[in-house]
Amino acid sequence: MAVSHLTSPQSVDAFKNTPVKTKENPEKAAQEAGNSFEMMLRRIVSVAQASEDKESASKLAQKRIDALMDESVLDMMDENPEETTPEEPQPFLMPRVAQNDGPPPEVSKKQQVEKAYGPRATKGDFDSIIEKASEAHGVDADLIRSVIKTESGFQAGSTSPKGAMGLMQLMPGTAKDLGVRNAYDPFENVMGGTKYLKRLLDRYHGDTPKALAAYNWGPGNVDKNSGRMPEETRNYISRVTRHYRDIKT
Repeated sequence: MAVSHLTSPQSVDAFKNTPVKTKENPEKAAQEAGNSFEMMLRRIVSVAQASEDKESASKLAQKRIDALMDESVLDMMDENPEETTPEEPQPFLMPRVAQNDGPPPEVSKKQQVEKAYGPRATKGDFDSIIEKASEAHGVDADLIRSVIKTESGFQAGSTSPKGAMGLMQLMPGTAKDLGVRNAYDPFENVMGGTKYLKRLLDRYHGDTPKALAAYNWGPGNVDKNSGRMPEETRNYISRVTRHYRDIKT
């Protein structure tokens, strides 16, 4: 068999056009392609060795081998590149929050009032509330202001050592009896405190000093021990009266 027949362009084209099913089984296809290429090389070499003109046959065989590699194998590799699976996109992860982080602490009504009015609030900050309470319960607005000035100094978030709360320093039991749900709310506090003051004024038939004494000391004590009023209560009445007089003048 002649070398030119085995390594003719027709033979190369036949090898080059051999279908390779790389997508179905890439490893098997690569193995079959390698085996076919190796078989062609062996045939080319064996024919060259059998030729009488070994030098010419050897040169021709080398050219055909180069042609096979350049035109067939490399083309086949380009046409069937190794398939790779793209990496799946990683989801975006939010930064982790510390385990002890939670919702912000709830701000109490007392803290809201303190922030709104500050430690140096004046009667002017609560004028509209005082006027409404005065109109609702029929109590002199300036008397309400004088009680607030004496009780809390217009500090809506204040609490006494005994537990009295807010502008008019309502005790928890008294606030509950008056229907005051939040004693640190200026509106609720003044409305409730004025309502209580009105009850005392009615109880003592408009006697303001006695009503103030009952507001500070308690109506039960005033009823039973009016002749033994403590100094604290007497001072309380004096201070409220002085503030009231200062407002009026």
